[in-house]
Amino acid sequence: DYCLDSSYLPKFNLPDFNGNILMWNAFWDVFEVEVHQKTKYSNATKFNFLNSRLSGEAKALLLGLVPSNDNYTVAVALLKKRFGQPAEIIMAHMRALVALPKPGNDRNSLRKFVDALESHIRGLK
Repeated sequence: DYCLDSSYLPKFNLPDFNGNILMWNAFWDVFEVEVHQKTKYSNATKFNFLNSRLSGEAKALLLGLVPSNDNYTVAVALLKKRFGQPAEIIMAHMRALVALPKPGNDRNSLRKFVDALESHIRGLK
């Protein structure tokens, strides 16, 4: 369901981000389009919404920042510096590819292996 009043965020769930660098691009690409680029929201509101989607290491990174227009910019910069470095993302995908467990001889095991392999290959693009 979409809310017709444009002053509200759309009624769908944005992804959460827990600090897994492999998931940064998937998180940020959606958040950037649906929240970050929207000029109708104050940066303080964006900060609150961003913080509500974070957990784990990502949330811990922002501890001590209070919601404000200025701190939203600081929060985004901190997150991008820690999790949005292309070289680090590539290395994380490469490590994950090397660590993929050998598939078993059954169809499900092979399918899971191929899905994981393709996921990491897409992440490298």
